[in-house]
Amino acid sequence: MSVEPIASRVADFLQVDQQLIQDINNDVLGRIEEKLEDLRKQKSENLRITATLDQLKSQSENKLESFKIHISQLAKALEDGKDERLHFEEEKRRLIEGNSQVTKRIIELEQEIEVERQQKELADASKQDIAESLNEKIEELSSTKAKLNEAQGANNELRQKVVNTETELQTQQA
Repeated sequence: MSVEPIASRVADFLQVDQQLIQDINNDVLGRIEEKLEDLRKQKSENLRITATLDQLKSQSENKLESFKIHISQLAKALEDGKDERLHFEEEKRRLIEGNSQVTKRIIELEQEIEVERQQKELADASKQDIAESLNEKIEELSSTKAKLNEAQGANNELRQKVVNTETELQTQQA
């Protein structure tokens, strides 16, 4: 680093004429510049901290106001809760009375479910029987088809023999 740029920066920061500090040793100017840079950083950090503190103060005030409103709402909710408790007690009494009807309906539904389950089992068993029967019929049809194909093949051979024989006879007669 040359002396001029350091001297220039230090003079600018101190707001003095560069000629006044130009004769100062370069090492001393370097140390002064480092200290000035540290000072700038601390100043910047102080501004950031001040802004953060202001923001936290504002947030705290907002939260305090919010808590006051919330406490007011809770007090009102407590009063409303007392009224609701009386309403819920009445509702509870009616629900207990209705519980026996619900229990009865549950038993009826369980019985209906059991009947449906049994009917499903019967239907599944019937489906299985039908599937087995269809498989047997398919096997029978396949077997019959194979026999029919054999018979048709034999029939075709016999027809060919008849045609050949007729041709030989016609040839011999001619």
